[in-house]
Amino acid sequence: MTKAAIDELIKELVRISRSDPEELHDVHVAMHFGGWTPSGEYIAPSFGHHHGLGSILTKLRNEQLKDGMTKAEIESGITPDEAYRTFDITIMHVSPEVVLRAAIENEAAEEQQN
Repeated sequence: MTKAAIDELIKELVRISRSDPEELHDVHVAMHFGGWTPSGEYIAPSFGHHHGLGSILTKLRNEQLKDGMTKAEIESGITPDEAYRTFDITIMHVSPEVVLRAAIENEAAEEQQN
């Protein structure tokens, strides 16, 4: 991240930490650094790689991720690199009661899967 992006994230985290945990304010780190078109469509942030790393990472992803592709992705002709899914980190200030409730609900969901 650039210094400006780090400073912006710090502002968001301070805002969240000062909020009432019952208000459930959050920041989706990747989404926060994306944007929106005038028509309201989301534009993902650029996590591009520079100085030659892009081609190295593309090759690595194509080799490492091919086994994780779905049948539909393979049939569509995209490469593993194109199917690569980045992840997002969401930070939310919540009360201990919300954490407990989430843990109980996750446990119940896991038990149903088994």
